[in-house]
Amino acid sequence: MARVLLSTLNPALDLSIGLERLEPGAVSHSRATSIRPPARNVSIGACWSRWGATSSGFLGADNGTSTRLQALGVEDAFLNVPAGRASA
Repeated sequence: MARVLLSTLNPALDLSIGLERLEPGAVSHSRATSIRPPARNVSIGACWSRWGATSSGFLGADNGTSTRLQALGVEDAFLNVPAGRASA
């Protein structure tokens, strides 16, 4: 089985903020926010998995990426990095 190393230099979370509209110079209030694991490694891992590869690399331990990979049926060998240790 092939092994693929996926490297993301910042295993953080993606924060999205929804606005009704954005006006330069005006105060904007959010209508919704969402925090998600970064999609890049999940998408690439899922793609390689279809060709029988096992993906490995670094993931933030507390951001839910491993759960998303499992839900997609991706066999992974990622190292989960605890919060606050990625830059050590």
